[in-house]
Amino acid sequence: VNMSIDLAVRGHGKAKPPVECYCRYIKEPVIRLVSIDLNCRKDITSLNGIFNFGSDYLGLLKAGVIASGVIPPSYEGTDIPLDSILKKLLGKRGGFELVTNVSEIPKGSRLAVSTTLLATVITRLMRFSGQIKKQTGGLSEEERRIVASRAILGEWLGGSGGGWQDSGGIWPGIKIIEGVEASKGDPEYGISHGRLLPSHSVLAREQLPSDIEETLRKSIVLVHGGLSMNVGPVLEMVTTRYLLRYRTEWLARQKGHQYFFDIVEAIKEGNMKQLGKLCDADWNKATKMIIPWTSNAFTEDLIAQAKKQFGKKYLGFIMLGGASGGGMGFIVEPEIHNEFCNAILKIMRSLKKRYEYALPFAMEPIVYDFNLNYKGIQAQILKGKYATIPCKNKTLTSETEDKDSRHEKMDNEVERIKKENGFDEKAHRNYKKLLKSGRIGVGNNRLPLTTVVENVGPEDVTVVSNDLSNSDTAKFKRTGQELLRKNAVAVVTYSGGLGSRWCEGAAVVKAINPFVVMKRKHRTFVEVHLGKTSEMKHRYQQQVQHVFTTSYLTHGPLQQELAVARNYGYDGRVYLSRGHSIGHRIYPMERDLRFLWEELSQQQLDERAEKVQSDAREALIEWARSKGEGEDYIDNTAIQRFNPPGHFFEVPNMLRNCTLSKMLVDNPNLEHLMVHNADTLGVFLSPIMIGMHHLGGKTMNFEVTPRRYEDKGGGLAKVNGKIQLVEALALPREEDEFKLSYYNTLTNWINIDKFLETLGLSREIVVDAIENEKARNEIDKALRRLEQRVRTYVTIKDVKLLWGAGQEDIYPVAQFEKLWGDLTWLEDFNCGFFVVERRRGQQLKDPAQLDRWVRDGSRDYVAGKARF
Repeated sequence: VNMSIDLAVRGHGKAKPPVECYCRYIKEPVIRLVSIDLNCRKDITSLNGIFNFGSDYLGLLKAGVIASGVIPPSYEGTDIPLDSILKKLLGKRGGFELVTNVSEIPKGSRLAVSTTLLATVITRLMRFSGQIKKQTGGLSEEERRIVASRAILGEWLGGSGGGWQDSGGIWPGIKIIEGVEASKGDPEYGISHGRLLPSHSVLAREQLPSDIEETLRKSIVLVHGGLSMNVGPVLEMVTTRYLLRYRTEWLARQKGHQYFFDIVEAIKEGNMKQLGKLCDADWNKATKMIIPWTSNAFTEDLIAQAKKQFGKKYLGFIMLGGASGGGMGFIVEPEIHNEFCNAILKIMRSLKKRYEYALPFAMEPIVYDFNLNYKGIQAQILKGKYATIPCKNKTLTSETEDKDSRHEKMDNEVERIKKENGFDEKAHRNYKKLLKSGRIGVGNNRLPLTTVVENVGPEDVTVVSNDLSNSDTAKFKRTGQELLRKNAVAVVTYSGGLGSRWCEGAAVVKAINPFVVMKRKHRTFVEVHLGKTSEMKHRYQQQVQHVFTTSYLTHGPLQQELAVARNYGYDGRVYLSRGHSIGHRIYPMERDLRFLWEELSQQQLDERAEKVQSDAREALIEWARSKGEGEDYIDNTAIQRFNPPGHFFEVPNMLRNCTLSKMLVDNPNLEHLMVHNADTLGVFLSPIMIGMHHLGGKTMNFEVTPRRYEDKGGGLAKVNGKIQLVEALALPREEDEFKLSYYNTLTNWINIDKFLETLGLSREIVVDAIENEKARNEIDKALRRLEQRVRTYVTIKDVKLLWGAGQEDIYPVAQFEKLWGDLTWLEDFNCGFFVVERRRGQQLKDPAQLDRWVRDGSRDYVAGKARF
């Protein structure tokens, strides 16, 4: 069920068309495209310019020009002059200006903006070019279907990914949109089971109560929660479950079908209580059953607080798209409408503050007012003094002054971050020099082609067994239990990075992201790890020490989260080890971007999506050139200009900031550390593995797990005859990774005294460092010697730039990093390798992995190890 509505942000004026489009003749032989809401303008003078969709913000406008038939798709790749096409179109020399404005609806709103924008542009240009004879008013049914078809073509051309379900705004009022099987006479017949266009059945006024507009307007509260989520992984999961007919999901789908028809009847009757009940049931018993990842902690808390505050006058929740947290709706009793609007805004803003660093917010939450639109797409001709195109009025002087003020404030913040986090200016300048000279780079990360890379054999690893009938295993377990009872082992969890892959470059602290429902509640990575430590404390009656390593990016948010959550109920010793090393991001080199995008294997996309991606990448390469390849990245907030310089520095930072010193003072029995990534959720203080590590006599033991096809990032290899961990970026050839049987989980066990001895330090020096500057200097020198022996890599990361109400860009930046696993390359580090089961070693790097992680039993495995 779809409603055509006019929108306005509550308190910002009357509701108006969500999308406006203006077109007029101009004397210049160009196509001038202007987006008011994106503050973007471009004069296009060639066919190549109109068919380049990824170089600017105007890709959808270009797609609309082509899909409208003004510039036919078949002209792509031809050398026909654009001015000659325009002359034939207009009957005289000149061009046209196309101006669009989206009224305060952010990107990713789930309100079908891309399809509505395309349909509006296409309709305006079809009228302008004479394909629709009537220049004012609405559209006929046949014209609507042509516009809808062309809007879908525009989505395909521009790669925006909208679907046929989004085309409802072209039709007026309330309508039912249903997929239709292709039949004889349809162009899809024999090619596709379904027809490209659905059927749109507009409900006649006589089918609805006379006061339906007021009833809906007073009962439905439309909001945007401010979250910007990538729904791609969610939609993939939905498709997979549909195709494979998973039983629970298939039954929920059938329920959803029935709810749909009941919802239609409730609307026809104007029964808002029934509508609310049905929408709530559809959300909880259909949508979330089919794909639980469509919800999140923000949405669940929002619904819970609204229900608690308004009780029976709260009627239901409406889901508007693939992932909640953006466009959403509530159904309430009409008499509390205004009160609810004010309250829900306060609740959303309070929750945004609560989850500000944990979830990817792109804007402040807002509440909309709306009116039902019974006209659909409408057109009028403006003449005389009314023939003006709206624009945003800004004074250049005040904007420039404000910009200068912001820059000064930002520069001060940058210097503060450098000073507080151990930025090494000299090393940074040297890295930049090496990068520009070509001595280091993404392509140079690889070992020489002459390097011999082989898979390891059974004799090179130790397989961890849980078979207690084996005398060795039983001995390992007894030893491990003894060490746990004397509190000789602590946990170190790497928590210094943002979720670049997890949230597409957003400044989200992954460790505190509430990523999964476990035991009926959304849990963060940190809570899961403390839950496992809590179980060990309960079992062995010891205050097991747990360290979370942080960086300038994550220290404050993690400290705040642990304070608010009171360490998630864990009453043992918890330490935050603040990073004392920091890197400055730089603009990438063109050669590195081309190596990454053109020489390494890539997923092959749909033809049009591939072209849009290629255009966008060329634009990003040009962006890097214009900014200065290899120069410091400055086009973002201060916090986004820097990066933690790699996992290599996490344990050394514990020495530099005296966290390890404090741990040894608090617990003189401490002998070993279990160190792991925050996203390696299955790790726990296994007594068997503690015993294996302790009795094996190695300085360090690294855990590896049998590789799956989706595991990317290197593994355990025999390199020129030496057993060592190698990241994928360092392998001589891309295909070398497929030789390796074991994937590197980066979980490692450290014998503290042996590790310090290898560095030329001792336990006494580390303890003295709390009060003794000489000891701290000695530690720093030892660590710098170690750093110089380990390679420096250049990596490319995505960083999100927020620049407007819900508007954002993702840019590639280069970073200098060192890898902890490279210690296995050094002869004086006595390292061993444990093969662990998949559930223990599996890492969650991408939200797309969540569904499989739950289905293969890994979530239940982890939940069984934790005490919440």
